[in-house]
Amino acid sequence: MVSPMQMVVQNGTQFEQNKNGGVKLANGSLFLAPSEDSDIDCKFGRVSVKRNGMMMLEQSAGLCRVKALSGPGDIEVSLDGQKINLAPGQELLIADHLPNETELNPADAIARRSRVKVSSMGSVNVAINDFSIGSVLNYAGYRQMITSSNIKLERVLKIAAVVEIVGRGRGQYAYSSLYQLEQKATVQAQKISSAKIK
Repeated sequence: MVSPMQMVVQNGTQFEQNKNGGVKLANGSLFLAPSEDSDIDCKFGRVSVKRNGMMMLEQSAGLCRVKALSGPGDIEVSLDGQKINLAPGQELLIADHLPNETELNPADAIARRSRVKVSSMGSVNVAINDFSIGSVLNYAGYRQMITSSNIKLERVLKIAAVVEIVGRGRGQYAYSSLYQLEQKATVQAQKISSAKIK
């Protein structure tokens, strides 16, 4: 079972107690960097995090995302009796339906690449993306969760640099096209606003 002192959550995150007395994420987002091996349940299964491992977990209606920020071997997800080990910089999407492109590559300010095809695992569908650990720090909510924990930001940046160097041959990270459009619209709105002020 995970001690609440070992995780940082975003406002509005909700938990339930599972049948074994452990913690189950019902809705919301959390960052976990436990000082001992820990498990946390989501709607679809169990996420096991090794001592000093780092991961982010998001649960919403019908979707769960697990982002590995350390490893290899630190993050393991158990679904329908099968285990998936995530390498640092990998995101596992779990859905109770066939996820659409917006769910696979959301407009959330996180750059992704190399999506593995959607596969069926029992009652759920899964897909694995590579994601830029550095881009996670661009998202204010995630950056705040990480810096509010007992983890030094330098450790996350070092892992991000190693993953970037090792994965260079796998192609460029890219933001979702919807996110790019939102950013362009924001810049245009700022230009229009500043032009009106002059």
